[in-house]
Amino acid sequence: MKKRVIFIAIVILLAACGKERPAQLGKKFIEIGDYENAIVVFEKAVLQYPQDADLRFEMGKAYARIDEEREARQQFQFAARIGSKAISDSFLTWGKDEDIDWGSSYFLFNLALTANPKNIDAVFEKARYEVRYERQHWHEKQKSLLDMAHALKKRSDDYTVNAAFEALKNNKDLLFNAYARQVTKANVEDFGPVAQSPDGKEMIWVAAKKENRRKTTYILCRQAITDTAALAIRELSSWAAFPSFLPDSISIVFCDNGKIYKRNLETEEEQFLCNGYFPAVSPDGQNVAYVKKGDIYIVSIEDAVSKPIITDRTFKCSPRFSNDGTKVLYWGEQKDKVVLASCDTSGQNPKVLFETQISLWGLRNRQSLYCFDVNPNNDAVVYNNGDELVIYSLTDSSVSSLNLRGRYPRFSADGQKIISILDTRASQGELWEIDKPAYDKLDAFLASEKPNRKEMIKLIEKIAMTQK
Repeated sequence: MKKRVIFIAIVILLAACGKERPAQLGKKFIEIGDYENAIVVFEKAVLQYPQDADLRFEMGKAYARIDEEREARQQFQFAARIGSKAISDSFLTWGKDEDIDWGSSYFLFNLALTANPKNIDAVFEKARYEVRYERQHWHEKQKSLLDMAHALKKRSDDYTVNAAFEALKNNKDLLFNAYARQVTKANVEDFGPVAQSPDGKEMIWVAAKKENRRKTTYILCRQAITDTAALAIRELSSWAAFPSFLPDSISIVFCDNGKIYKRNLETEEEQFLCNGYFPAVSPDGQNVAYVKKGDIYIVSIEDAVSKPIITDRTFKCSPRFSNDGTKVLYWGEQKDKVVLASCDTSGQNPKVLFETQISLWGLRNRQSLYCFDVNPNNDAVVYNNGDELVIYSLTDSSVSSLNLRGRYPRFSADGQKIISILDTRASQGELWEIDKPAYDKLDAFLASEKPNRKEMIKLIEKIAMTQK
């Protein structure tokens, strides 16, 4: 007790000589880890100099070292409100310390801006944190992106460029806005399979909308690819319609309650074709491949006559015609593995194209989830492997990820775009059109060892200008 009284007397004496000596003494105590005495020194100094931001800041650091978070934040906020360029830099420097967790860093970056709103480095650090970590509303995320781009225009040092690059690379939920366009904005619970017309002007998709707790209505919808307004054209018994366009872009085939129909979108006339699932139209529009009891069949649209193609008693689903019309591709089972296989339209020459990472159990129980499509050149397949959308090259057996969670992907008629339901946090389960060339360009940029600052600014501004 006596030592403490003597100590306080010394502190008061030092304080009487000006704020510099007690401030230095307090910092010395911090350096040797004596935070309690540092706090005593700063408390006495603050009584004399209550508007000194540096004293408040140092006292806040001492409180933080002994895990007195409430007191630390109180002193930090007091220092920030007093404000100065120096104290703003102090908050910024401490926030960038590698030993500080990201939550605390973000708090310090905000204080740095409170102390000096014009601190461009603090603007950048706060924006970088928000781009990398924060879950914000889209308009708030847009501001963060534009702040980061503004800072990059002002700063060209390696730290700023590399830090912005790291923030972008680690936010896949944000990056897809650079190469994907939202094509639906519907008030529905979920979306089902989608198909784009051969002329690229329209698409057909399935909507699921809850009427009440016990009833869900499923609707086949028609929509212009350049618009977000959809027209409901028919009710369904489930979402598993798997529609496909005929080459005329006027007629479609779809499944409803285990029955496959052809429908003219202009006259609304329907023709029953056969019983089955997963209908897929041939390129010439004359036949439909489908699944019945785990086997592959083909039905003629003209006379509705069916014939079996593959009936080997193994599980199969999701047939697709090759774009030259000579083969049928499908998911199949081989030695407890899921493979993409093909055969001639006569059923001859079966061939395994590649083995997937999809579990056989998953395919049997959620077969609709793993639909795939073949591009017009017959050299690539897009599908959902259970975690993300991937493209498999049939020419060199390479696999490339689109870095997106999605369902029911379909190539456009020119193969340059993919329409899919996206299940990223920001996409809200809507239908999006993915621009493959734009994705390839972005992928090449992200793979570069040294990012190009000007190219990165353009990328950030492009993402920020995305309309939601």
